[in-house]
Amino acid sequence: YDDYYKTSSGFRGFGFAERPAEEVIKPAISWLKKTKGKPWFCFIHLYDPHAPYIPPEPYRSKYQNDLYAGEVAYTDYALGKLVSFLEKEGLLKNTVIILTADHGESLGDHGEKTHGTFAYNSTLHIPLIFWQPRVFPKGLKIMKRVQHIDIAPTILELLGLHKRKEMQGRSLIPLINHPEKGEDEVCYFEAMSAYFNRNWAPLSGIIAGHYKYIELPIPEVYDMRNDFGEKKNLAKRNPRLLKHLKKKLATYISSHTSAEALTSTPLPVDEETRARLKALGYIVGSTGSPRKKRFTEADDPKNLIPLSNELDEGTNLFLAGKVERAIEVLTALIKKAPTFTPAYLNLAYVYHEAGDIDQAIAVLKEGVNKVLPTSTLLANLGLYLQERGDLEESLSILKKAIAKNKEDLDALNYLGVTYFYLGKRKEAIATFEKLLKIDKTFGSAHTNLGTVYLAEGMLNAAISEFKKAIKYNSSPTAYNGLGVASYRLGRVAEAIENFKRAVELDPRQFDTLYNLGIILLKEGRKEEAIFYLKRFLATAPSYKYAKDLKEVKDILRRLEGPPI
Repeated sequence: YDDYYKTSSGFRGFGFAERPAEEVIKPAISWLKKTKGKPWFCFIHLYDPHAPYIPPEPYRSKYQNDLYAGEVAYTDYALGKLVSFLEKEGLLKNTVIILTADHGESLGDHGEKTHGTFAYNSTLHIPLIFWQPRVFPKGLKIMKRVQHIDIAPTILELLGLHKRKEMQGRSLIPLINHPEKGEDEVCYFEAMSAYFNRNWAPLSGIIAGHYKYIELPIPEVYDMRNDFGEKKNLAKRNPRLLKHLKKKLATYISSHTSAEALTSTPLPVDEETRARLKALGYIVGSTGSPRKKRFTEADDPKNLIPLSNELDEGTNLFLAGKVERAIEVLTALIKKAPTFTPAYLNLAYVYHEAGDIDQAIAVLKEGVNKVLPTSTLLANLGLYLQERGDLEESLSILKKAIAKNKEDLDALNYLGVTYFYLGKRKEAIATFEKLLKIDKTFGSAHTNLGTVYLAEGMLNAAISEFKKAIKYNSSPTAYNGLGVASYRLGRVAEAIENFKRAVELDPRQFDTLYNLGIILLKEGRKEEAIFYLKRFLATAPSYKYAKDLKEVKDILRRLEGPPI
């Protein structure tokens, strides 16, 4: 299993991290070449048939009227390369291939454009294909309902191993051998993203027999045998059936919930994992709102899905480079739903990335005034004020954010940086240490603590923190810090390599580009220096680097001479 891709750094944006299928399969093939006769297990997650739909050429042109189908076709092509490799190397004869998906795409079904808000069959009903001619009968189709939790027990039985007692799934080998004797499984499902991220009503449900029950403020019951598209909600017309399914769901949950789960508290998630999940769209960032305990029909996702779709539209327009149109859509969304927190966060981010820090701050201030001022809104506002140089106001806002949520790690991190910029280094160190007591894996806090030590001249302590940051988060900023510390210790070659690694991980490391260009110039490596200084000149935002940009322009003018 390989999940390496370049993660974004800095402010929490909403772009999606995605590697094309061929770039995922390439390291898989490289790894398989090294197994050479050893037993192996390989998990390959291809993300391409997933919003936003941007297949590579020639699939983009060929499927210009159905880009989702284009991504499916491209993924099929890429998988063909993997299967061809297995066949060429003689590995197929001893390999079991299992093909499935984590979800489908709604593509407009029930008003949902992608997935995650609802749990209709358009996203729940996905393929499960087993392939190995020596084990499975060719072309056998089994129309029984099974679940992902059955996959691991099936693999274990194939290998002659017993399933672990805590596994709730079953082996499908008996069903495959005798499909006529099989029965549909009772299936539990849930869709909690909107509950955790937007404070909408939580969605859970059960499929039992040929009925499906969706538990929401507006409950839903469907007959899977006669209405697989879920167009006729039977909840109101059959209250007895609704009551029966509601009880069945409660019984199922209680019987499948361990005693430990009832008393456990959520484990902390390290910064890199949060960043990667978020970049994949699975964690968008909590609103920071107090969690509701009672929900009404107004909180039902069925009534709120238009807001989600418009938010997605604005997001996708921005990702497609249509910044002005994204601003129009998100601004209109705020007018329509002035208490919808994610719209303020995303619109502010669009302005920020477009270089309009003033408007980004104005949007967040509007959100704080119109909505319950959540820790997330306040933390982001504090960060932007910090970036603009309004440090005292930033300090005040970030303290308010932490008062609302004492364990908002981002707010604590931003607060430490603001203290540092104000010259309050003891307070900065105390803030970062407090954060790291909560989560020692928070890489950017190690980076920032290292930066404070660097300013204090404590080079070895700084290097120690930067190395911890790299251990937990492959941080480009930490590589920059290592470069500075190495340079001050006279290890110039080491410094240059660290700087280069930083900009390789994140081309938007503007301080690093500047440092690298200046040091290479001092080392007499003129061509390399010009390369990095030009990158700095072309990409660094003027509102933050006006003085440095002027200096670099003067340097390049001297190095390259006046234009002809």
